[in-house]
Amino acid sequence: MLISNRGDGESPGIYDVYDTDGNVLQADLITNNDRGSTGIAFNPFNDEYYVSNINENSFSTFDIDGNFIATTTLGLPIPPCGSCRLIEGLSFDYAQTIPIPEQASLLLLEIGLLGLGLSRRR
Repeated sequence: MLISNRGDGESPGIYDVYDTDGNVLQADLITNNDRGSTGIAFNPFNDEYYVSNINENSFSTFDIDGNFIATTTLGLPIPPCGSCRLIEGLSFDYAQTIPIPEQASLLLLEIGLLGLGLSRRR
């Protein structure tokens, strides 16, 4: 799925969901009222969307259904332009890890060794 705003810096910022063929799956998933909205990011760990508010030194948080949760103002240091940070885009840097218990690792090793032993016998 792709999520796109209807216009960079538009107020309100409206975001629609598309499939990778460009078909609208859901119109108006998020409406960020009274903000100059630009970038959007999704956090899969808590099922929240974050929308940047370009001239407001802040970002808004929405739940998985597009309901507004809160607006967070970014802290110090404030850039030379005054109270703005001109946030254009957002992204998440996360890694998903799947722990493998020690017993499972040993079992996989044993199966591999058994397979090697059987292949040598042939």
